Amino acid sequence: MLEILKTLKDTPLPIVLVIGGLIFLLIPFIQKISSKEVGVETTNQSFAGLIGFLLLVMGIGLYVVPSGNSVSSSPTAIPPLVIPASETQSISTPIISTPVSSDNLASCQSFQSGETRQVSANTFVVGDVIIEGVNQYDAGGTGESTVAFFEKSVSVTAPWGAGCYTGSNIFIEQVVQRELNYGCGSTCNSVRFIHVKSNGEQSVQYFKK
Repeated sequence: MLEILKTLKDTPLPIVLVIGGLIFLLIPFIQKISSKEVGVETTNQSFAGLIGFLLLVMGIGLYVVPSGNSVSSSPTAIPPLVIPASETQSISTPIISTPVSSDNLASCQSFQSGETRQVSANTFVVGDVIIEGVNQYDAGGTGESTVAFFEKSVSVTAPWGAGCYTGSNIFIEQVVQRELNYGCGSTCNSVRFIHVKSNGEQSVQYFKK
């Protein structure tokens, strides 16, 4: 049906309909034809006006019929994007393992000389210490530093003061290496490492340059 209307649009028919409609609309208002007064009955006037209105609407309607090259106002459906299975593999970002220095440890309050303190779990104490009454340090002058790591909260005494850091066991190697390089005023030859386990056991290891 739309194609027929488009075809009629390109013919003189719309102009004919519009002109015919205007003529029929004017008939009720014509009072004189050929110098003679013509009386038009009210029924005929209404009928002529109705026909004129219909013809006018039809003629104008053919003009507004959309042309074949007009763009549809309805939105165009976008087909879903199909990704081949070979391209849907997850992309993983490689994790670069960067050595973490002991400087990245969170510092806690250092021990004063002779101070005794309840040390929490995941804490490093660097310096000569007494752990739960057990001396964990050398006799002095041997070039040995002491590092203790605690998996549980215990009582610690630092006779000559000590450094304190909080961090997990992933920092053990870095803290020990730092003491080998810079402990004892950079003159340490070895590090005594005390690992206080979650069951309270104290294991001792020695690391040398």
